[in-house]
Amino acid sequence: MDRESLAGGGSFTRTLKAENGNWAAAARRLSTDRANLNRIAKRLDIKIIKSVVD
Repeated sequence: MDRESLAGGGSFTRTLKAENGNWAAAARRLSTDRANLNRIAKRLDIKIIKSVVD
């Protein structure tokens, strides 16, 4: 994953949507780890909302 592919967060959000919000799966598709994906989201000012569904 390079900086250009994340510019604007487009591929980031598309991948996360394609993985139905599964951050670990999205990280694997983007060739990174989940923790780094969270740091990238913060840098791109993408809001992270986590919830538990029964």
